[in-house]
Amino acid sequence: MYIREIVIAHLNQCAEETSALIRFLLQVEKEPSTKNVHYFKDYRKNFFAVYKGIFNSGSNDDFVERVQSSSDQSPEFTKALGIILANLPKIGFHDVKALELTMLQASEDADDAIKIMADVRAYFQGTCSGPFLLKYPG
Repeated sequence: MYIREIVIAHLNQCAEETSALIRFLLQVEKEPSTKNVHYFKDYRKNFFAVYKGIFNSGSNDDFVERVQSSSDQSPEFTKALGIILANLPKIGFHDVKALELTMLQASEDADDAIKIMADVRAYFQGTCSGPFLLKYPG
């Protein structure tokens, strides 16, 4: 009986340690913790829009490149873009930038991968703006 009690105590200890590590991993999987959360979220949103636009460049007539380069913008493009951006607040969308319009495109299965890319890029971009606070328990 004595060996059984030792094994049960050991299993309970392992279960507690495993639970602590699982809680840590779940915390890691959440949004990165930083002193500059607003920078991280802004970077992530911008990178997501750019990557999604580039991914769909074949179906959006190179929208990202056209928005970023004033020389590629025809007067019709500039006028249409201005009308769209001016009318968005009327339907409740405020402070929308032109590049963010790329998020309207369907990417099917690519959105998850694009989100991961944007998260990683924003995370590393944010390290230039301040330290990230992620600590291992123990």
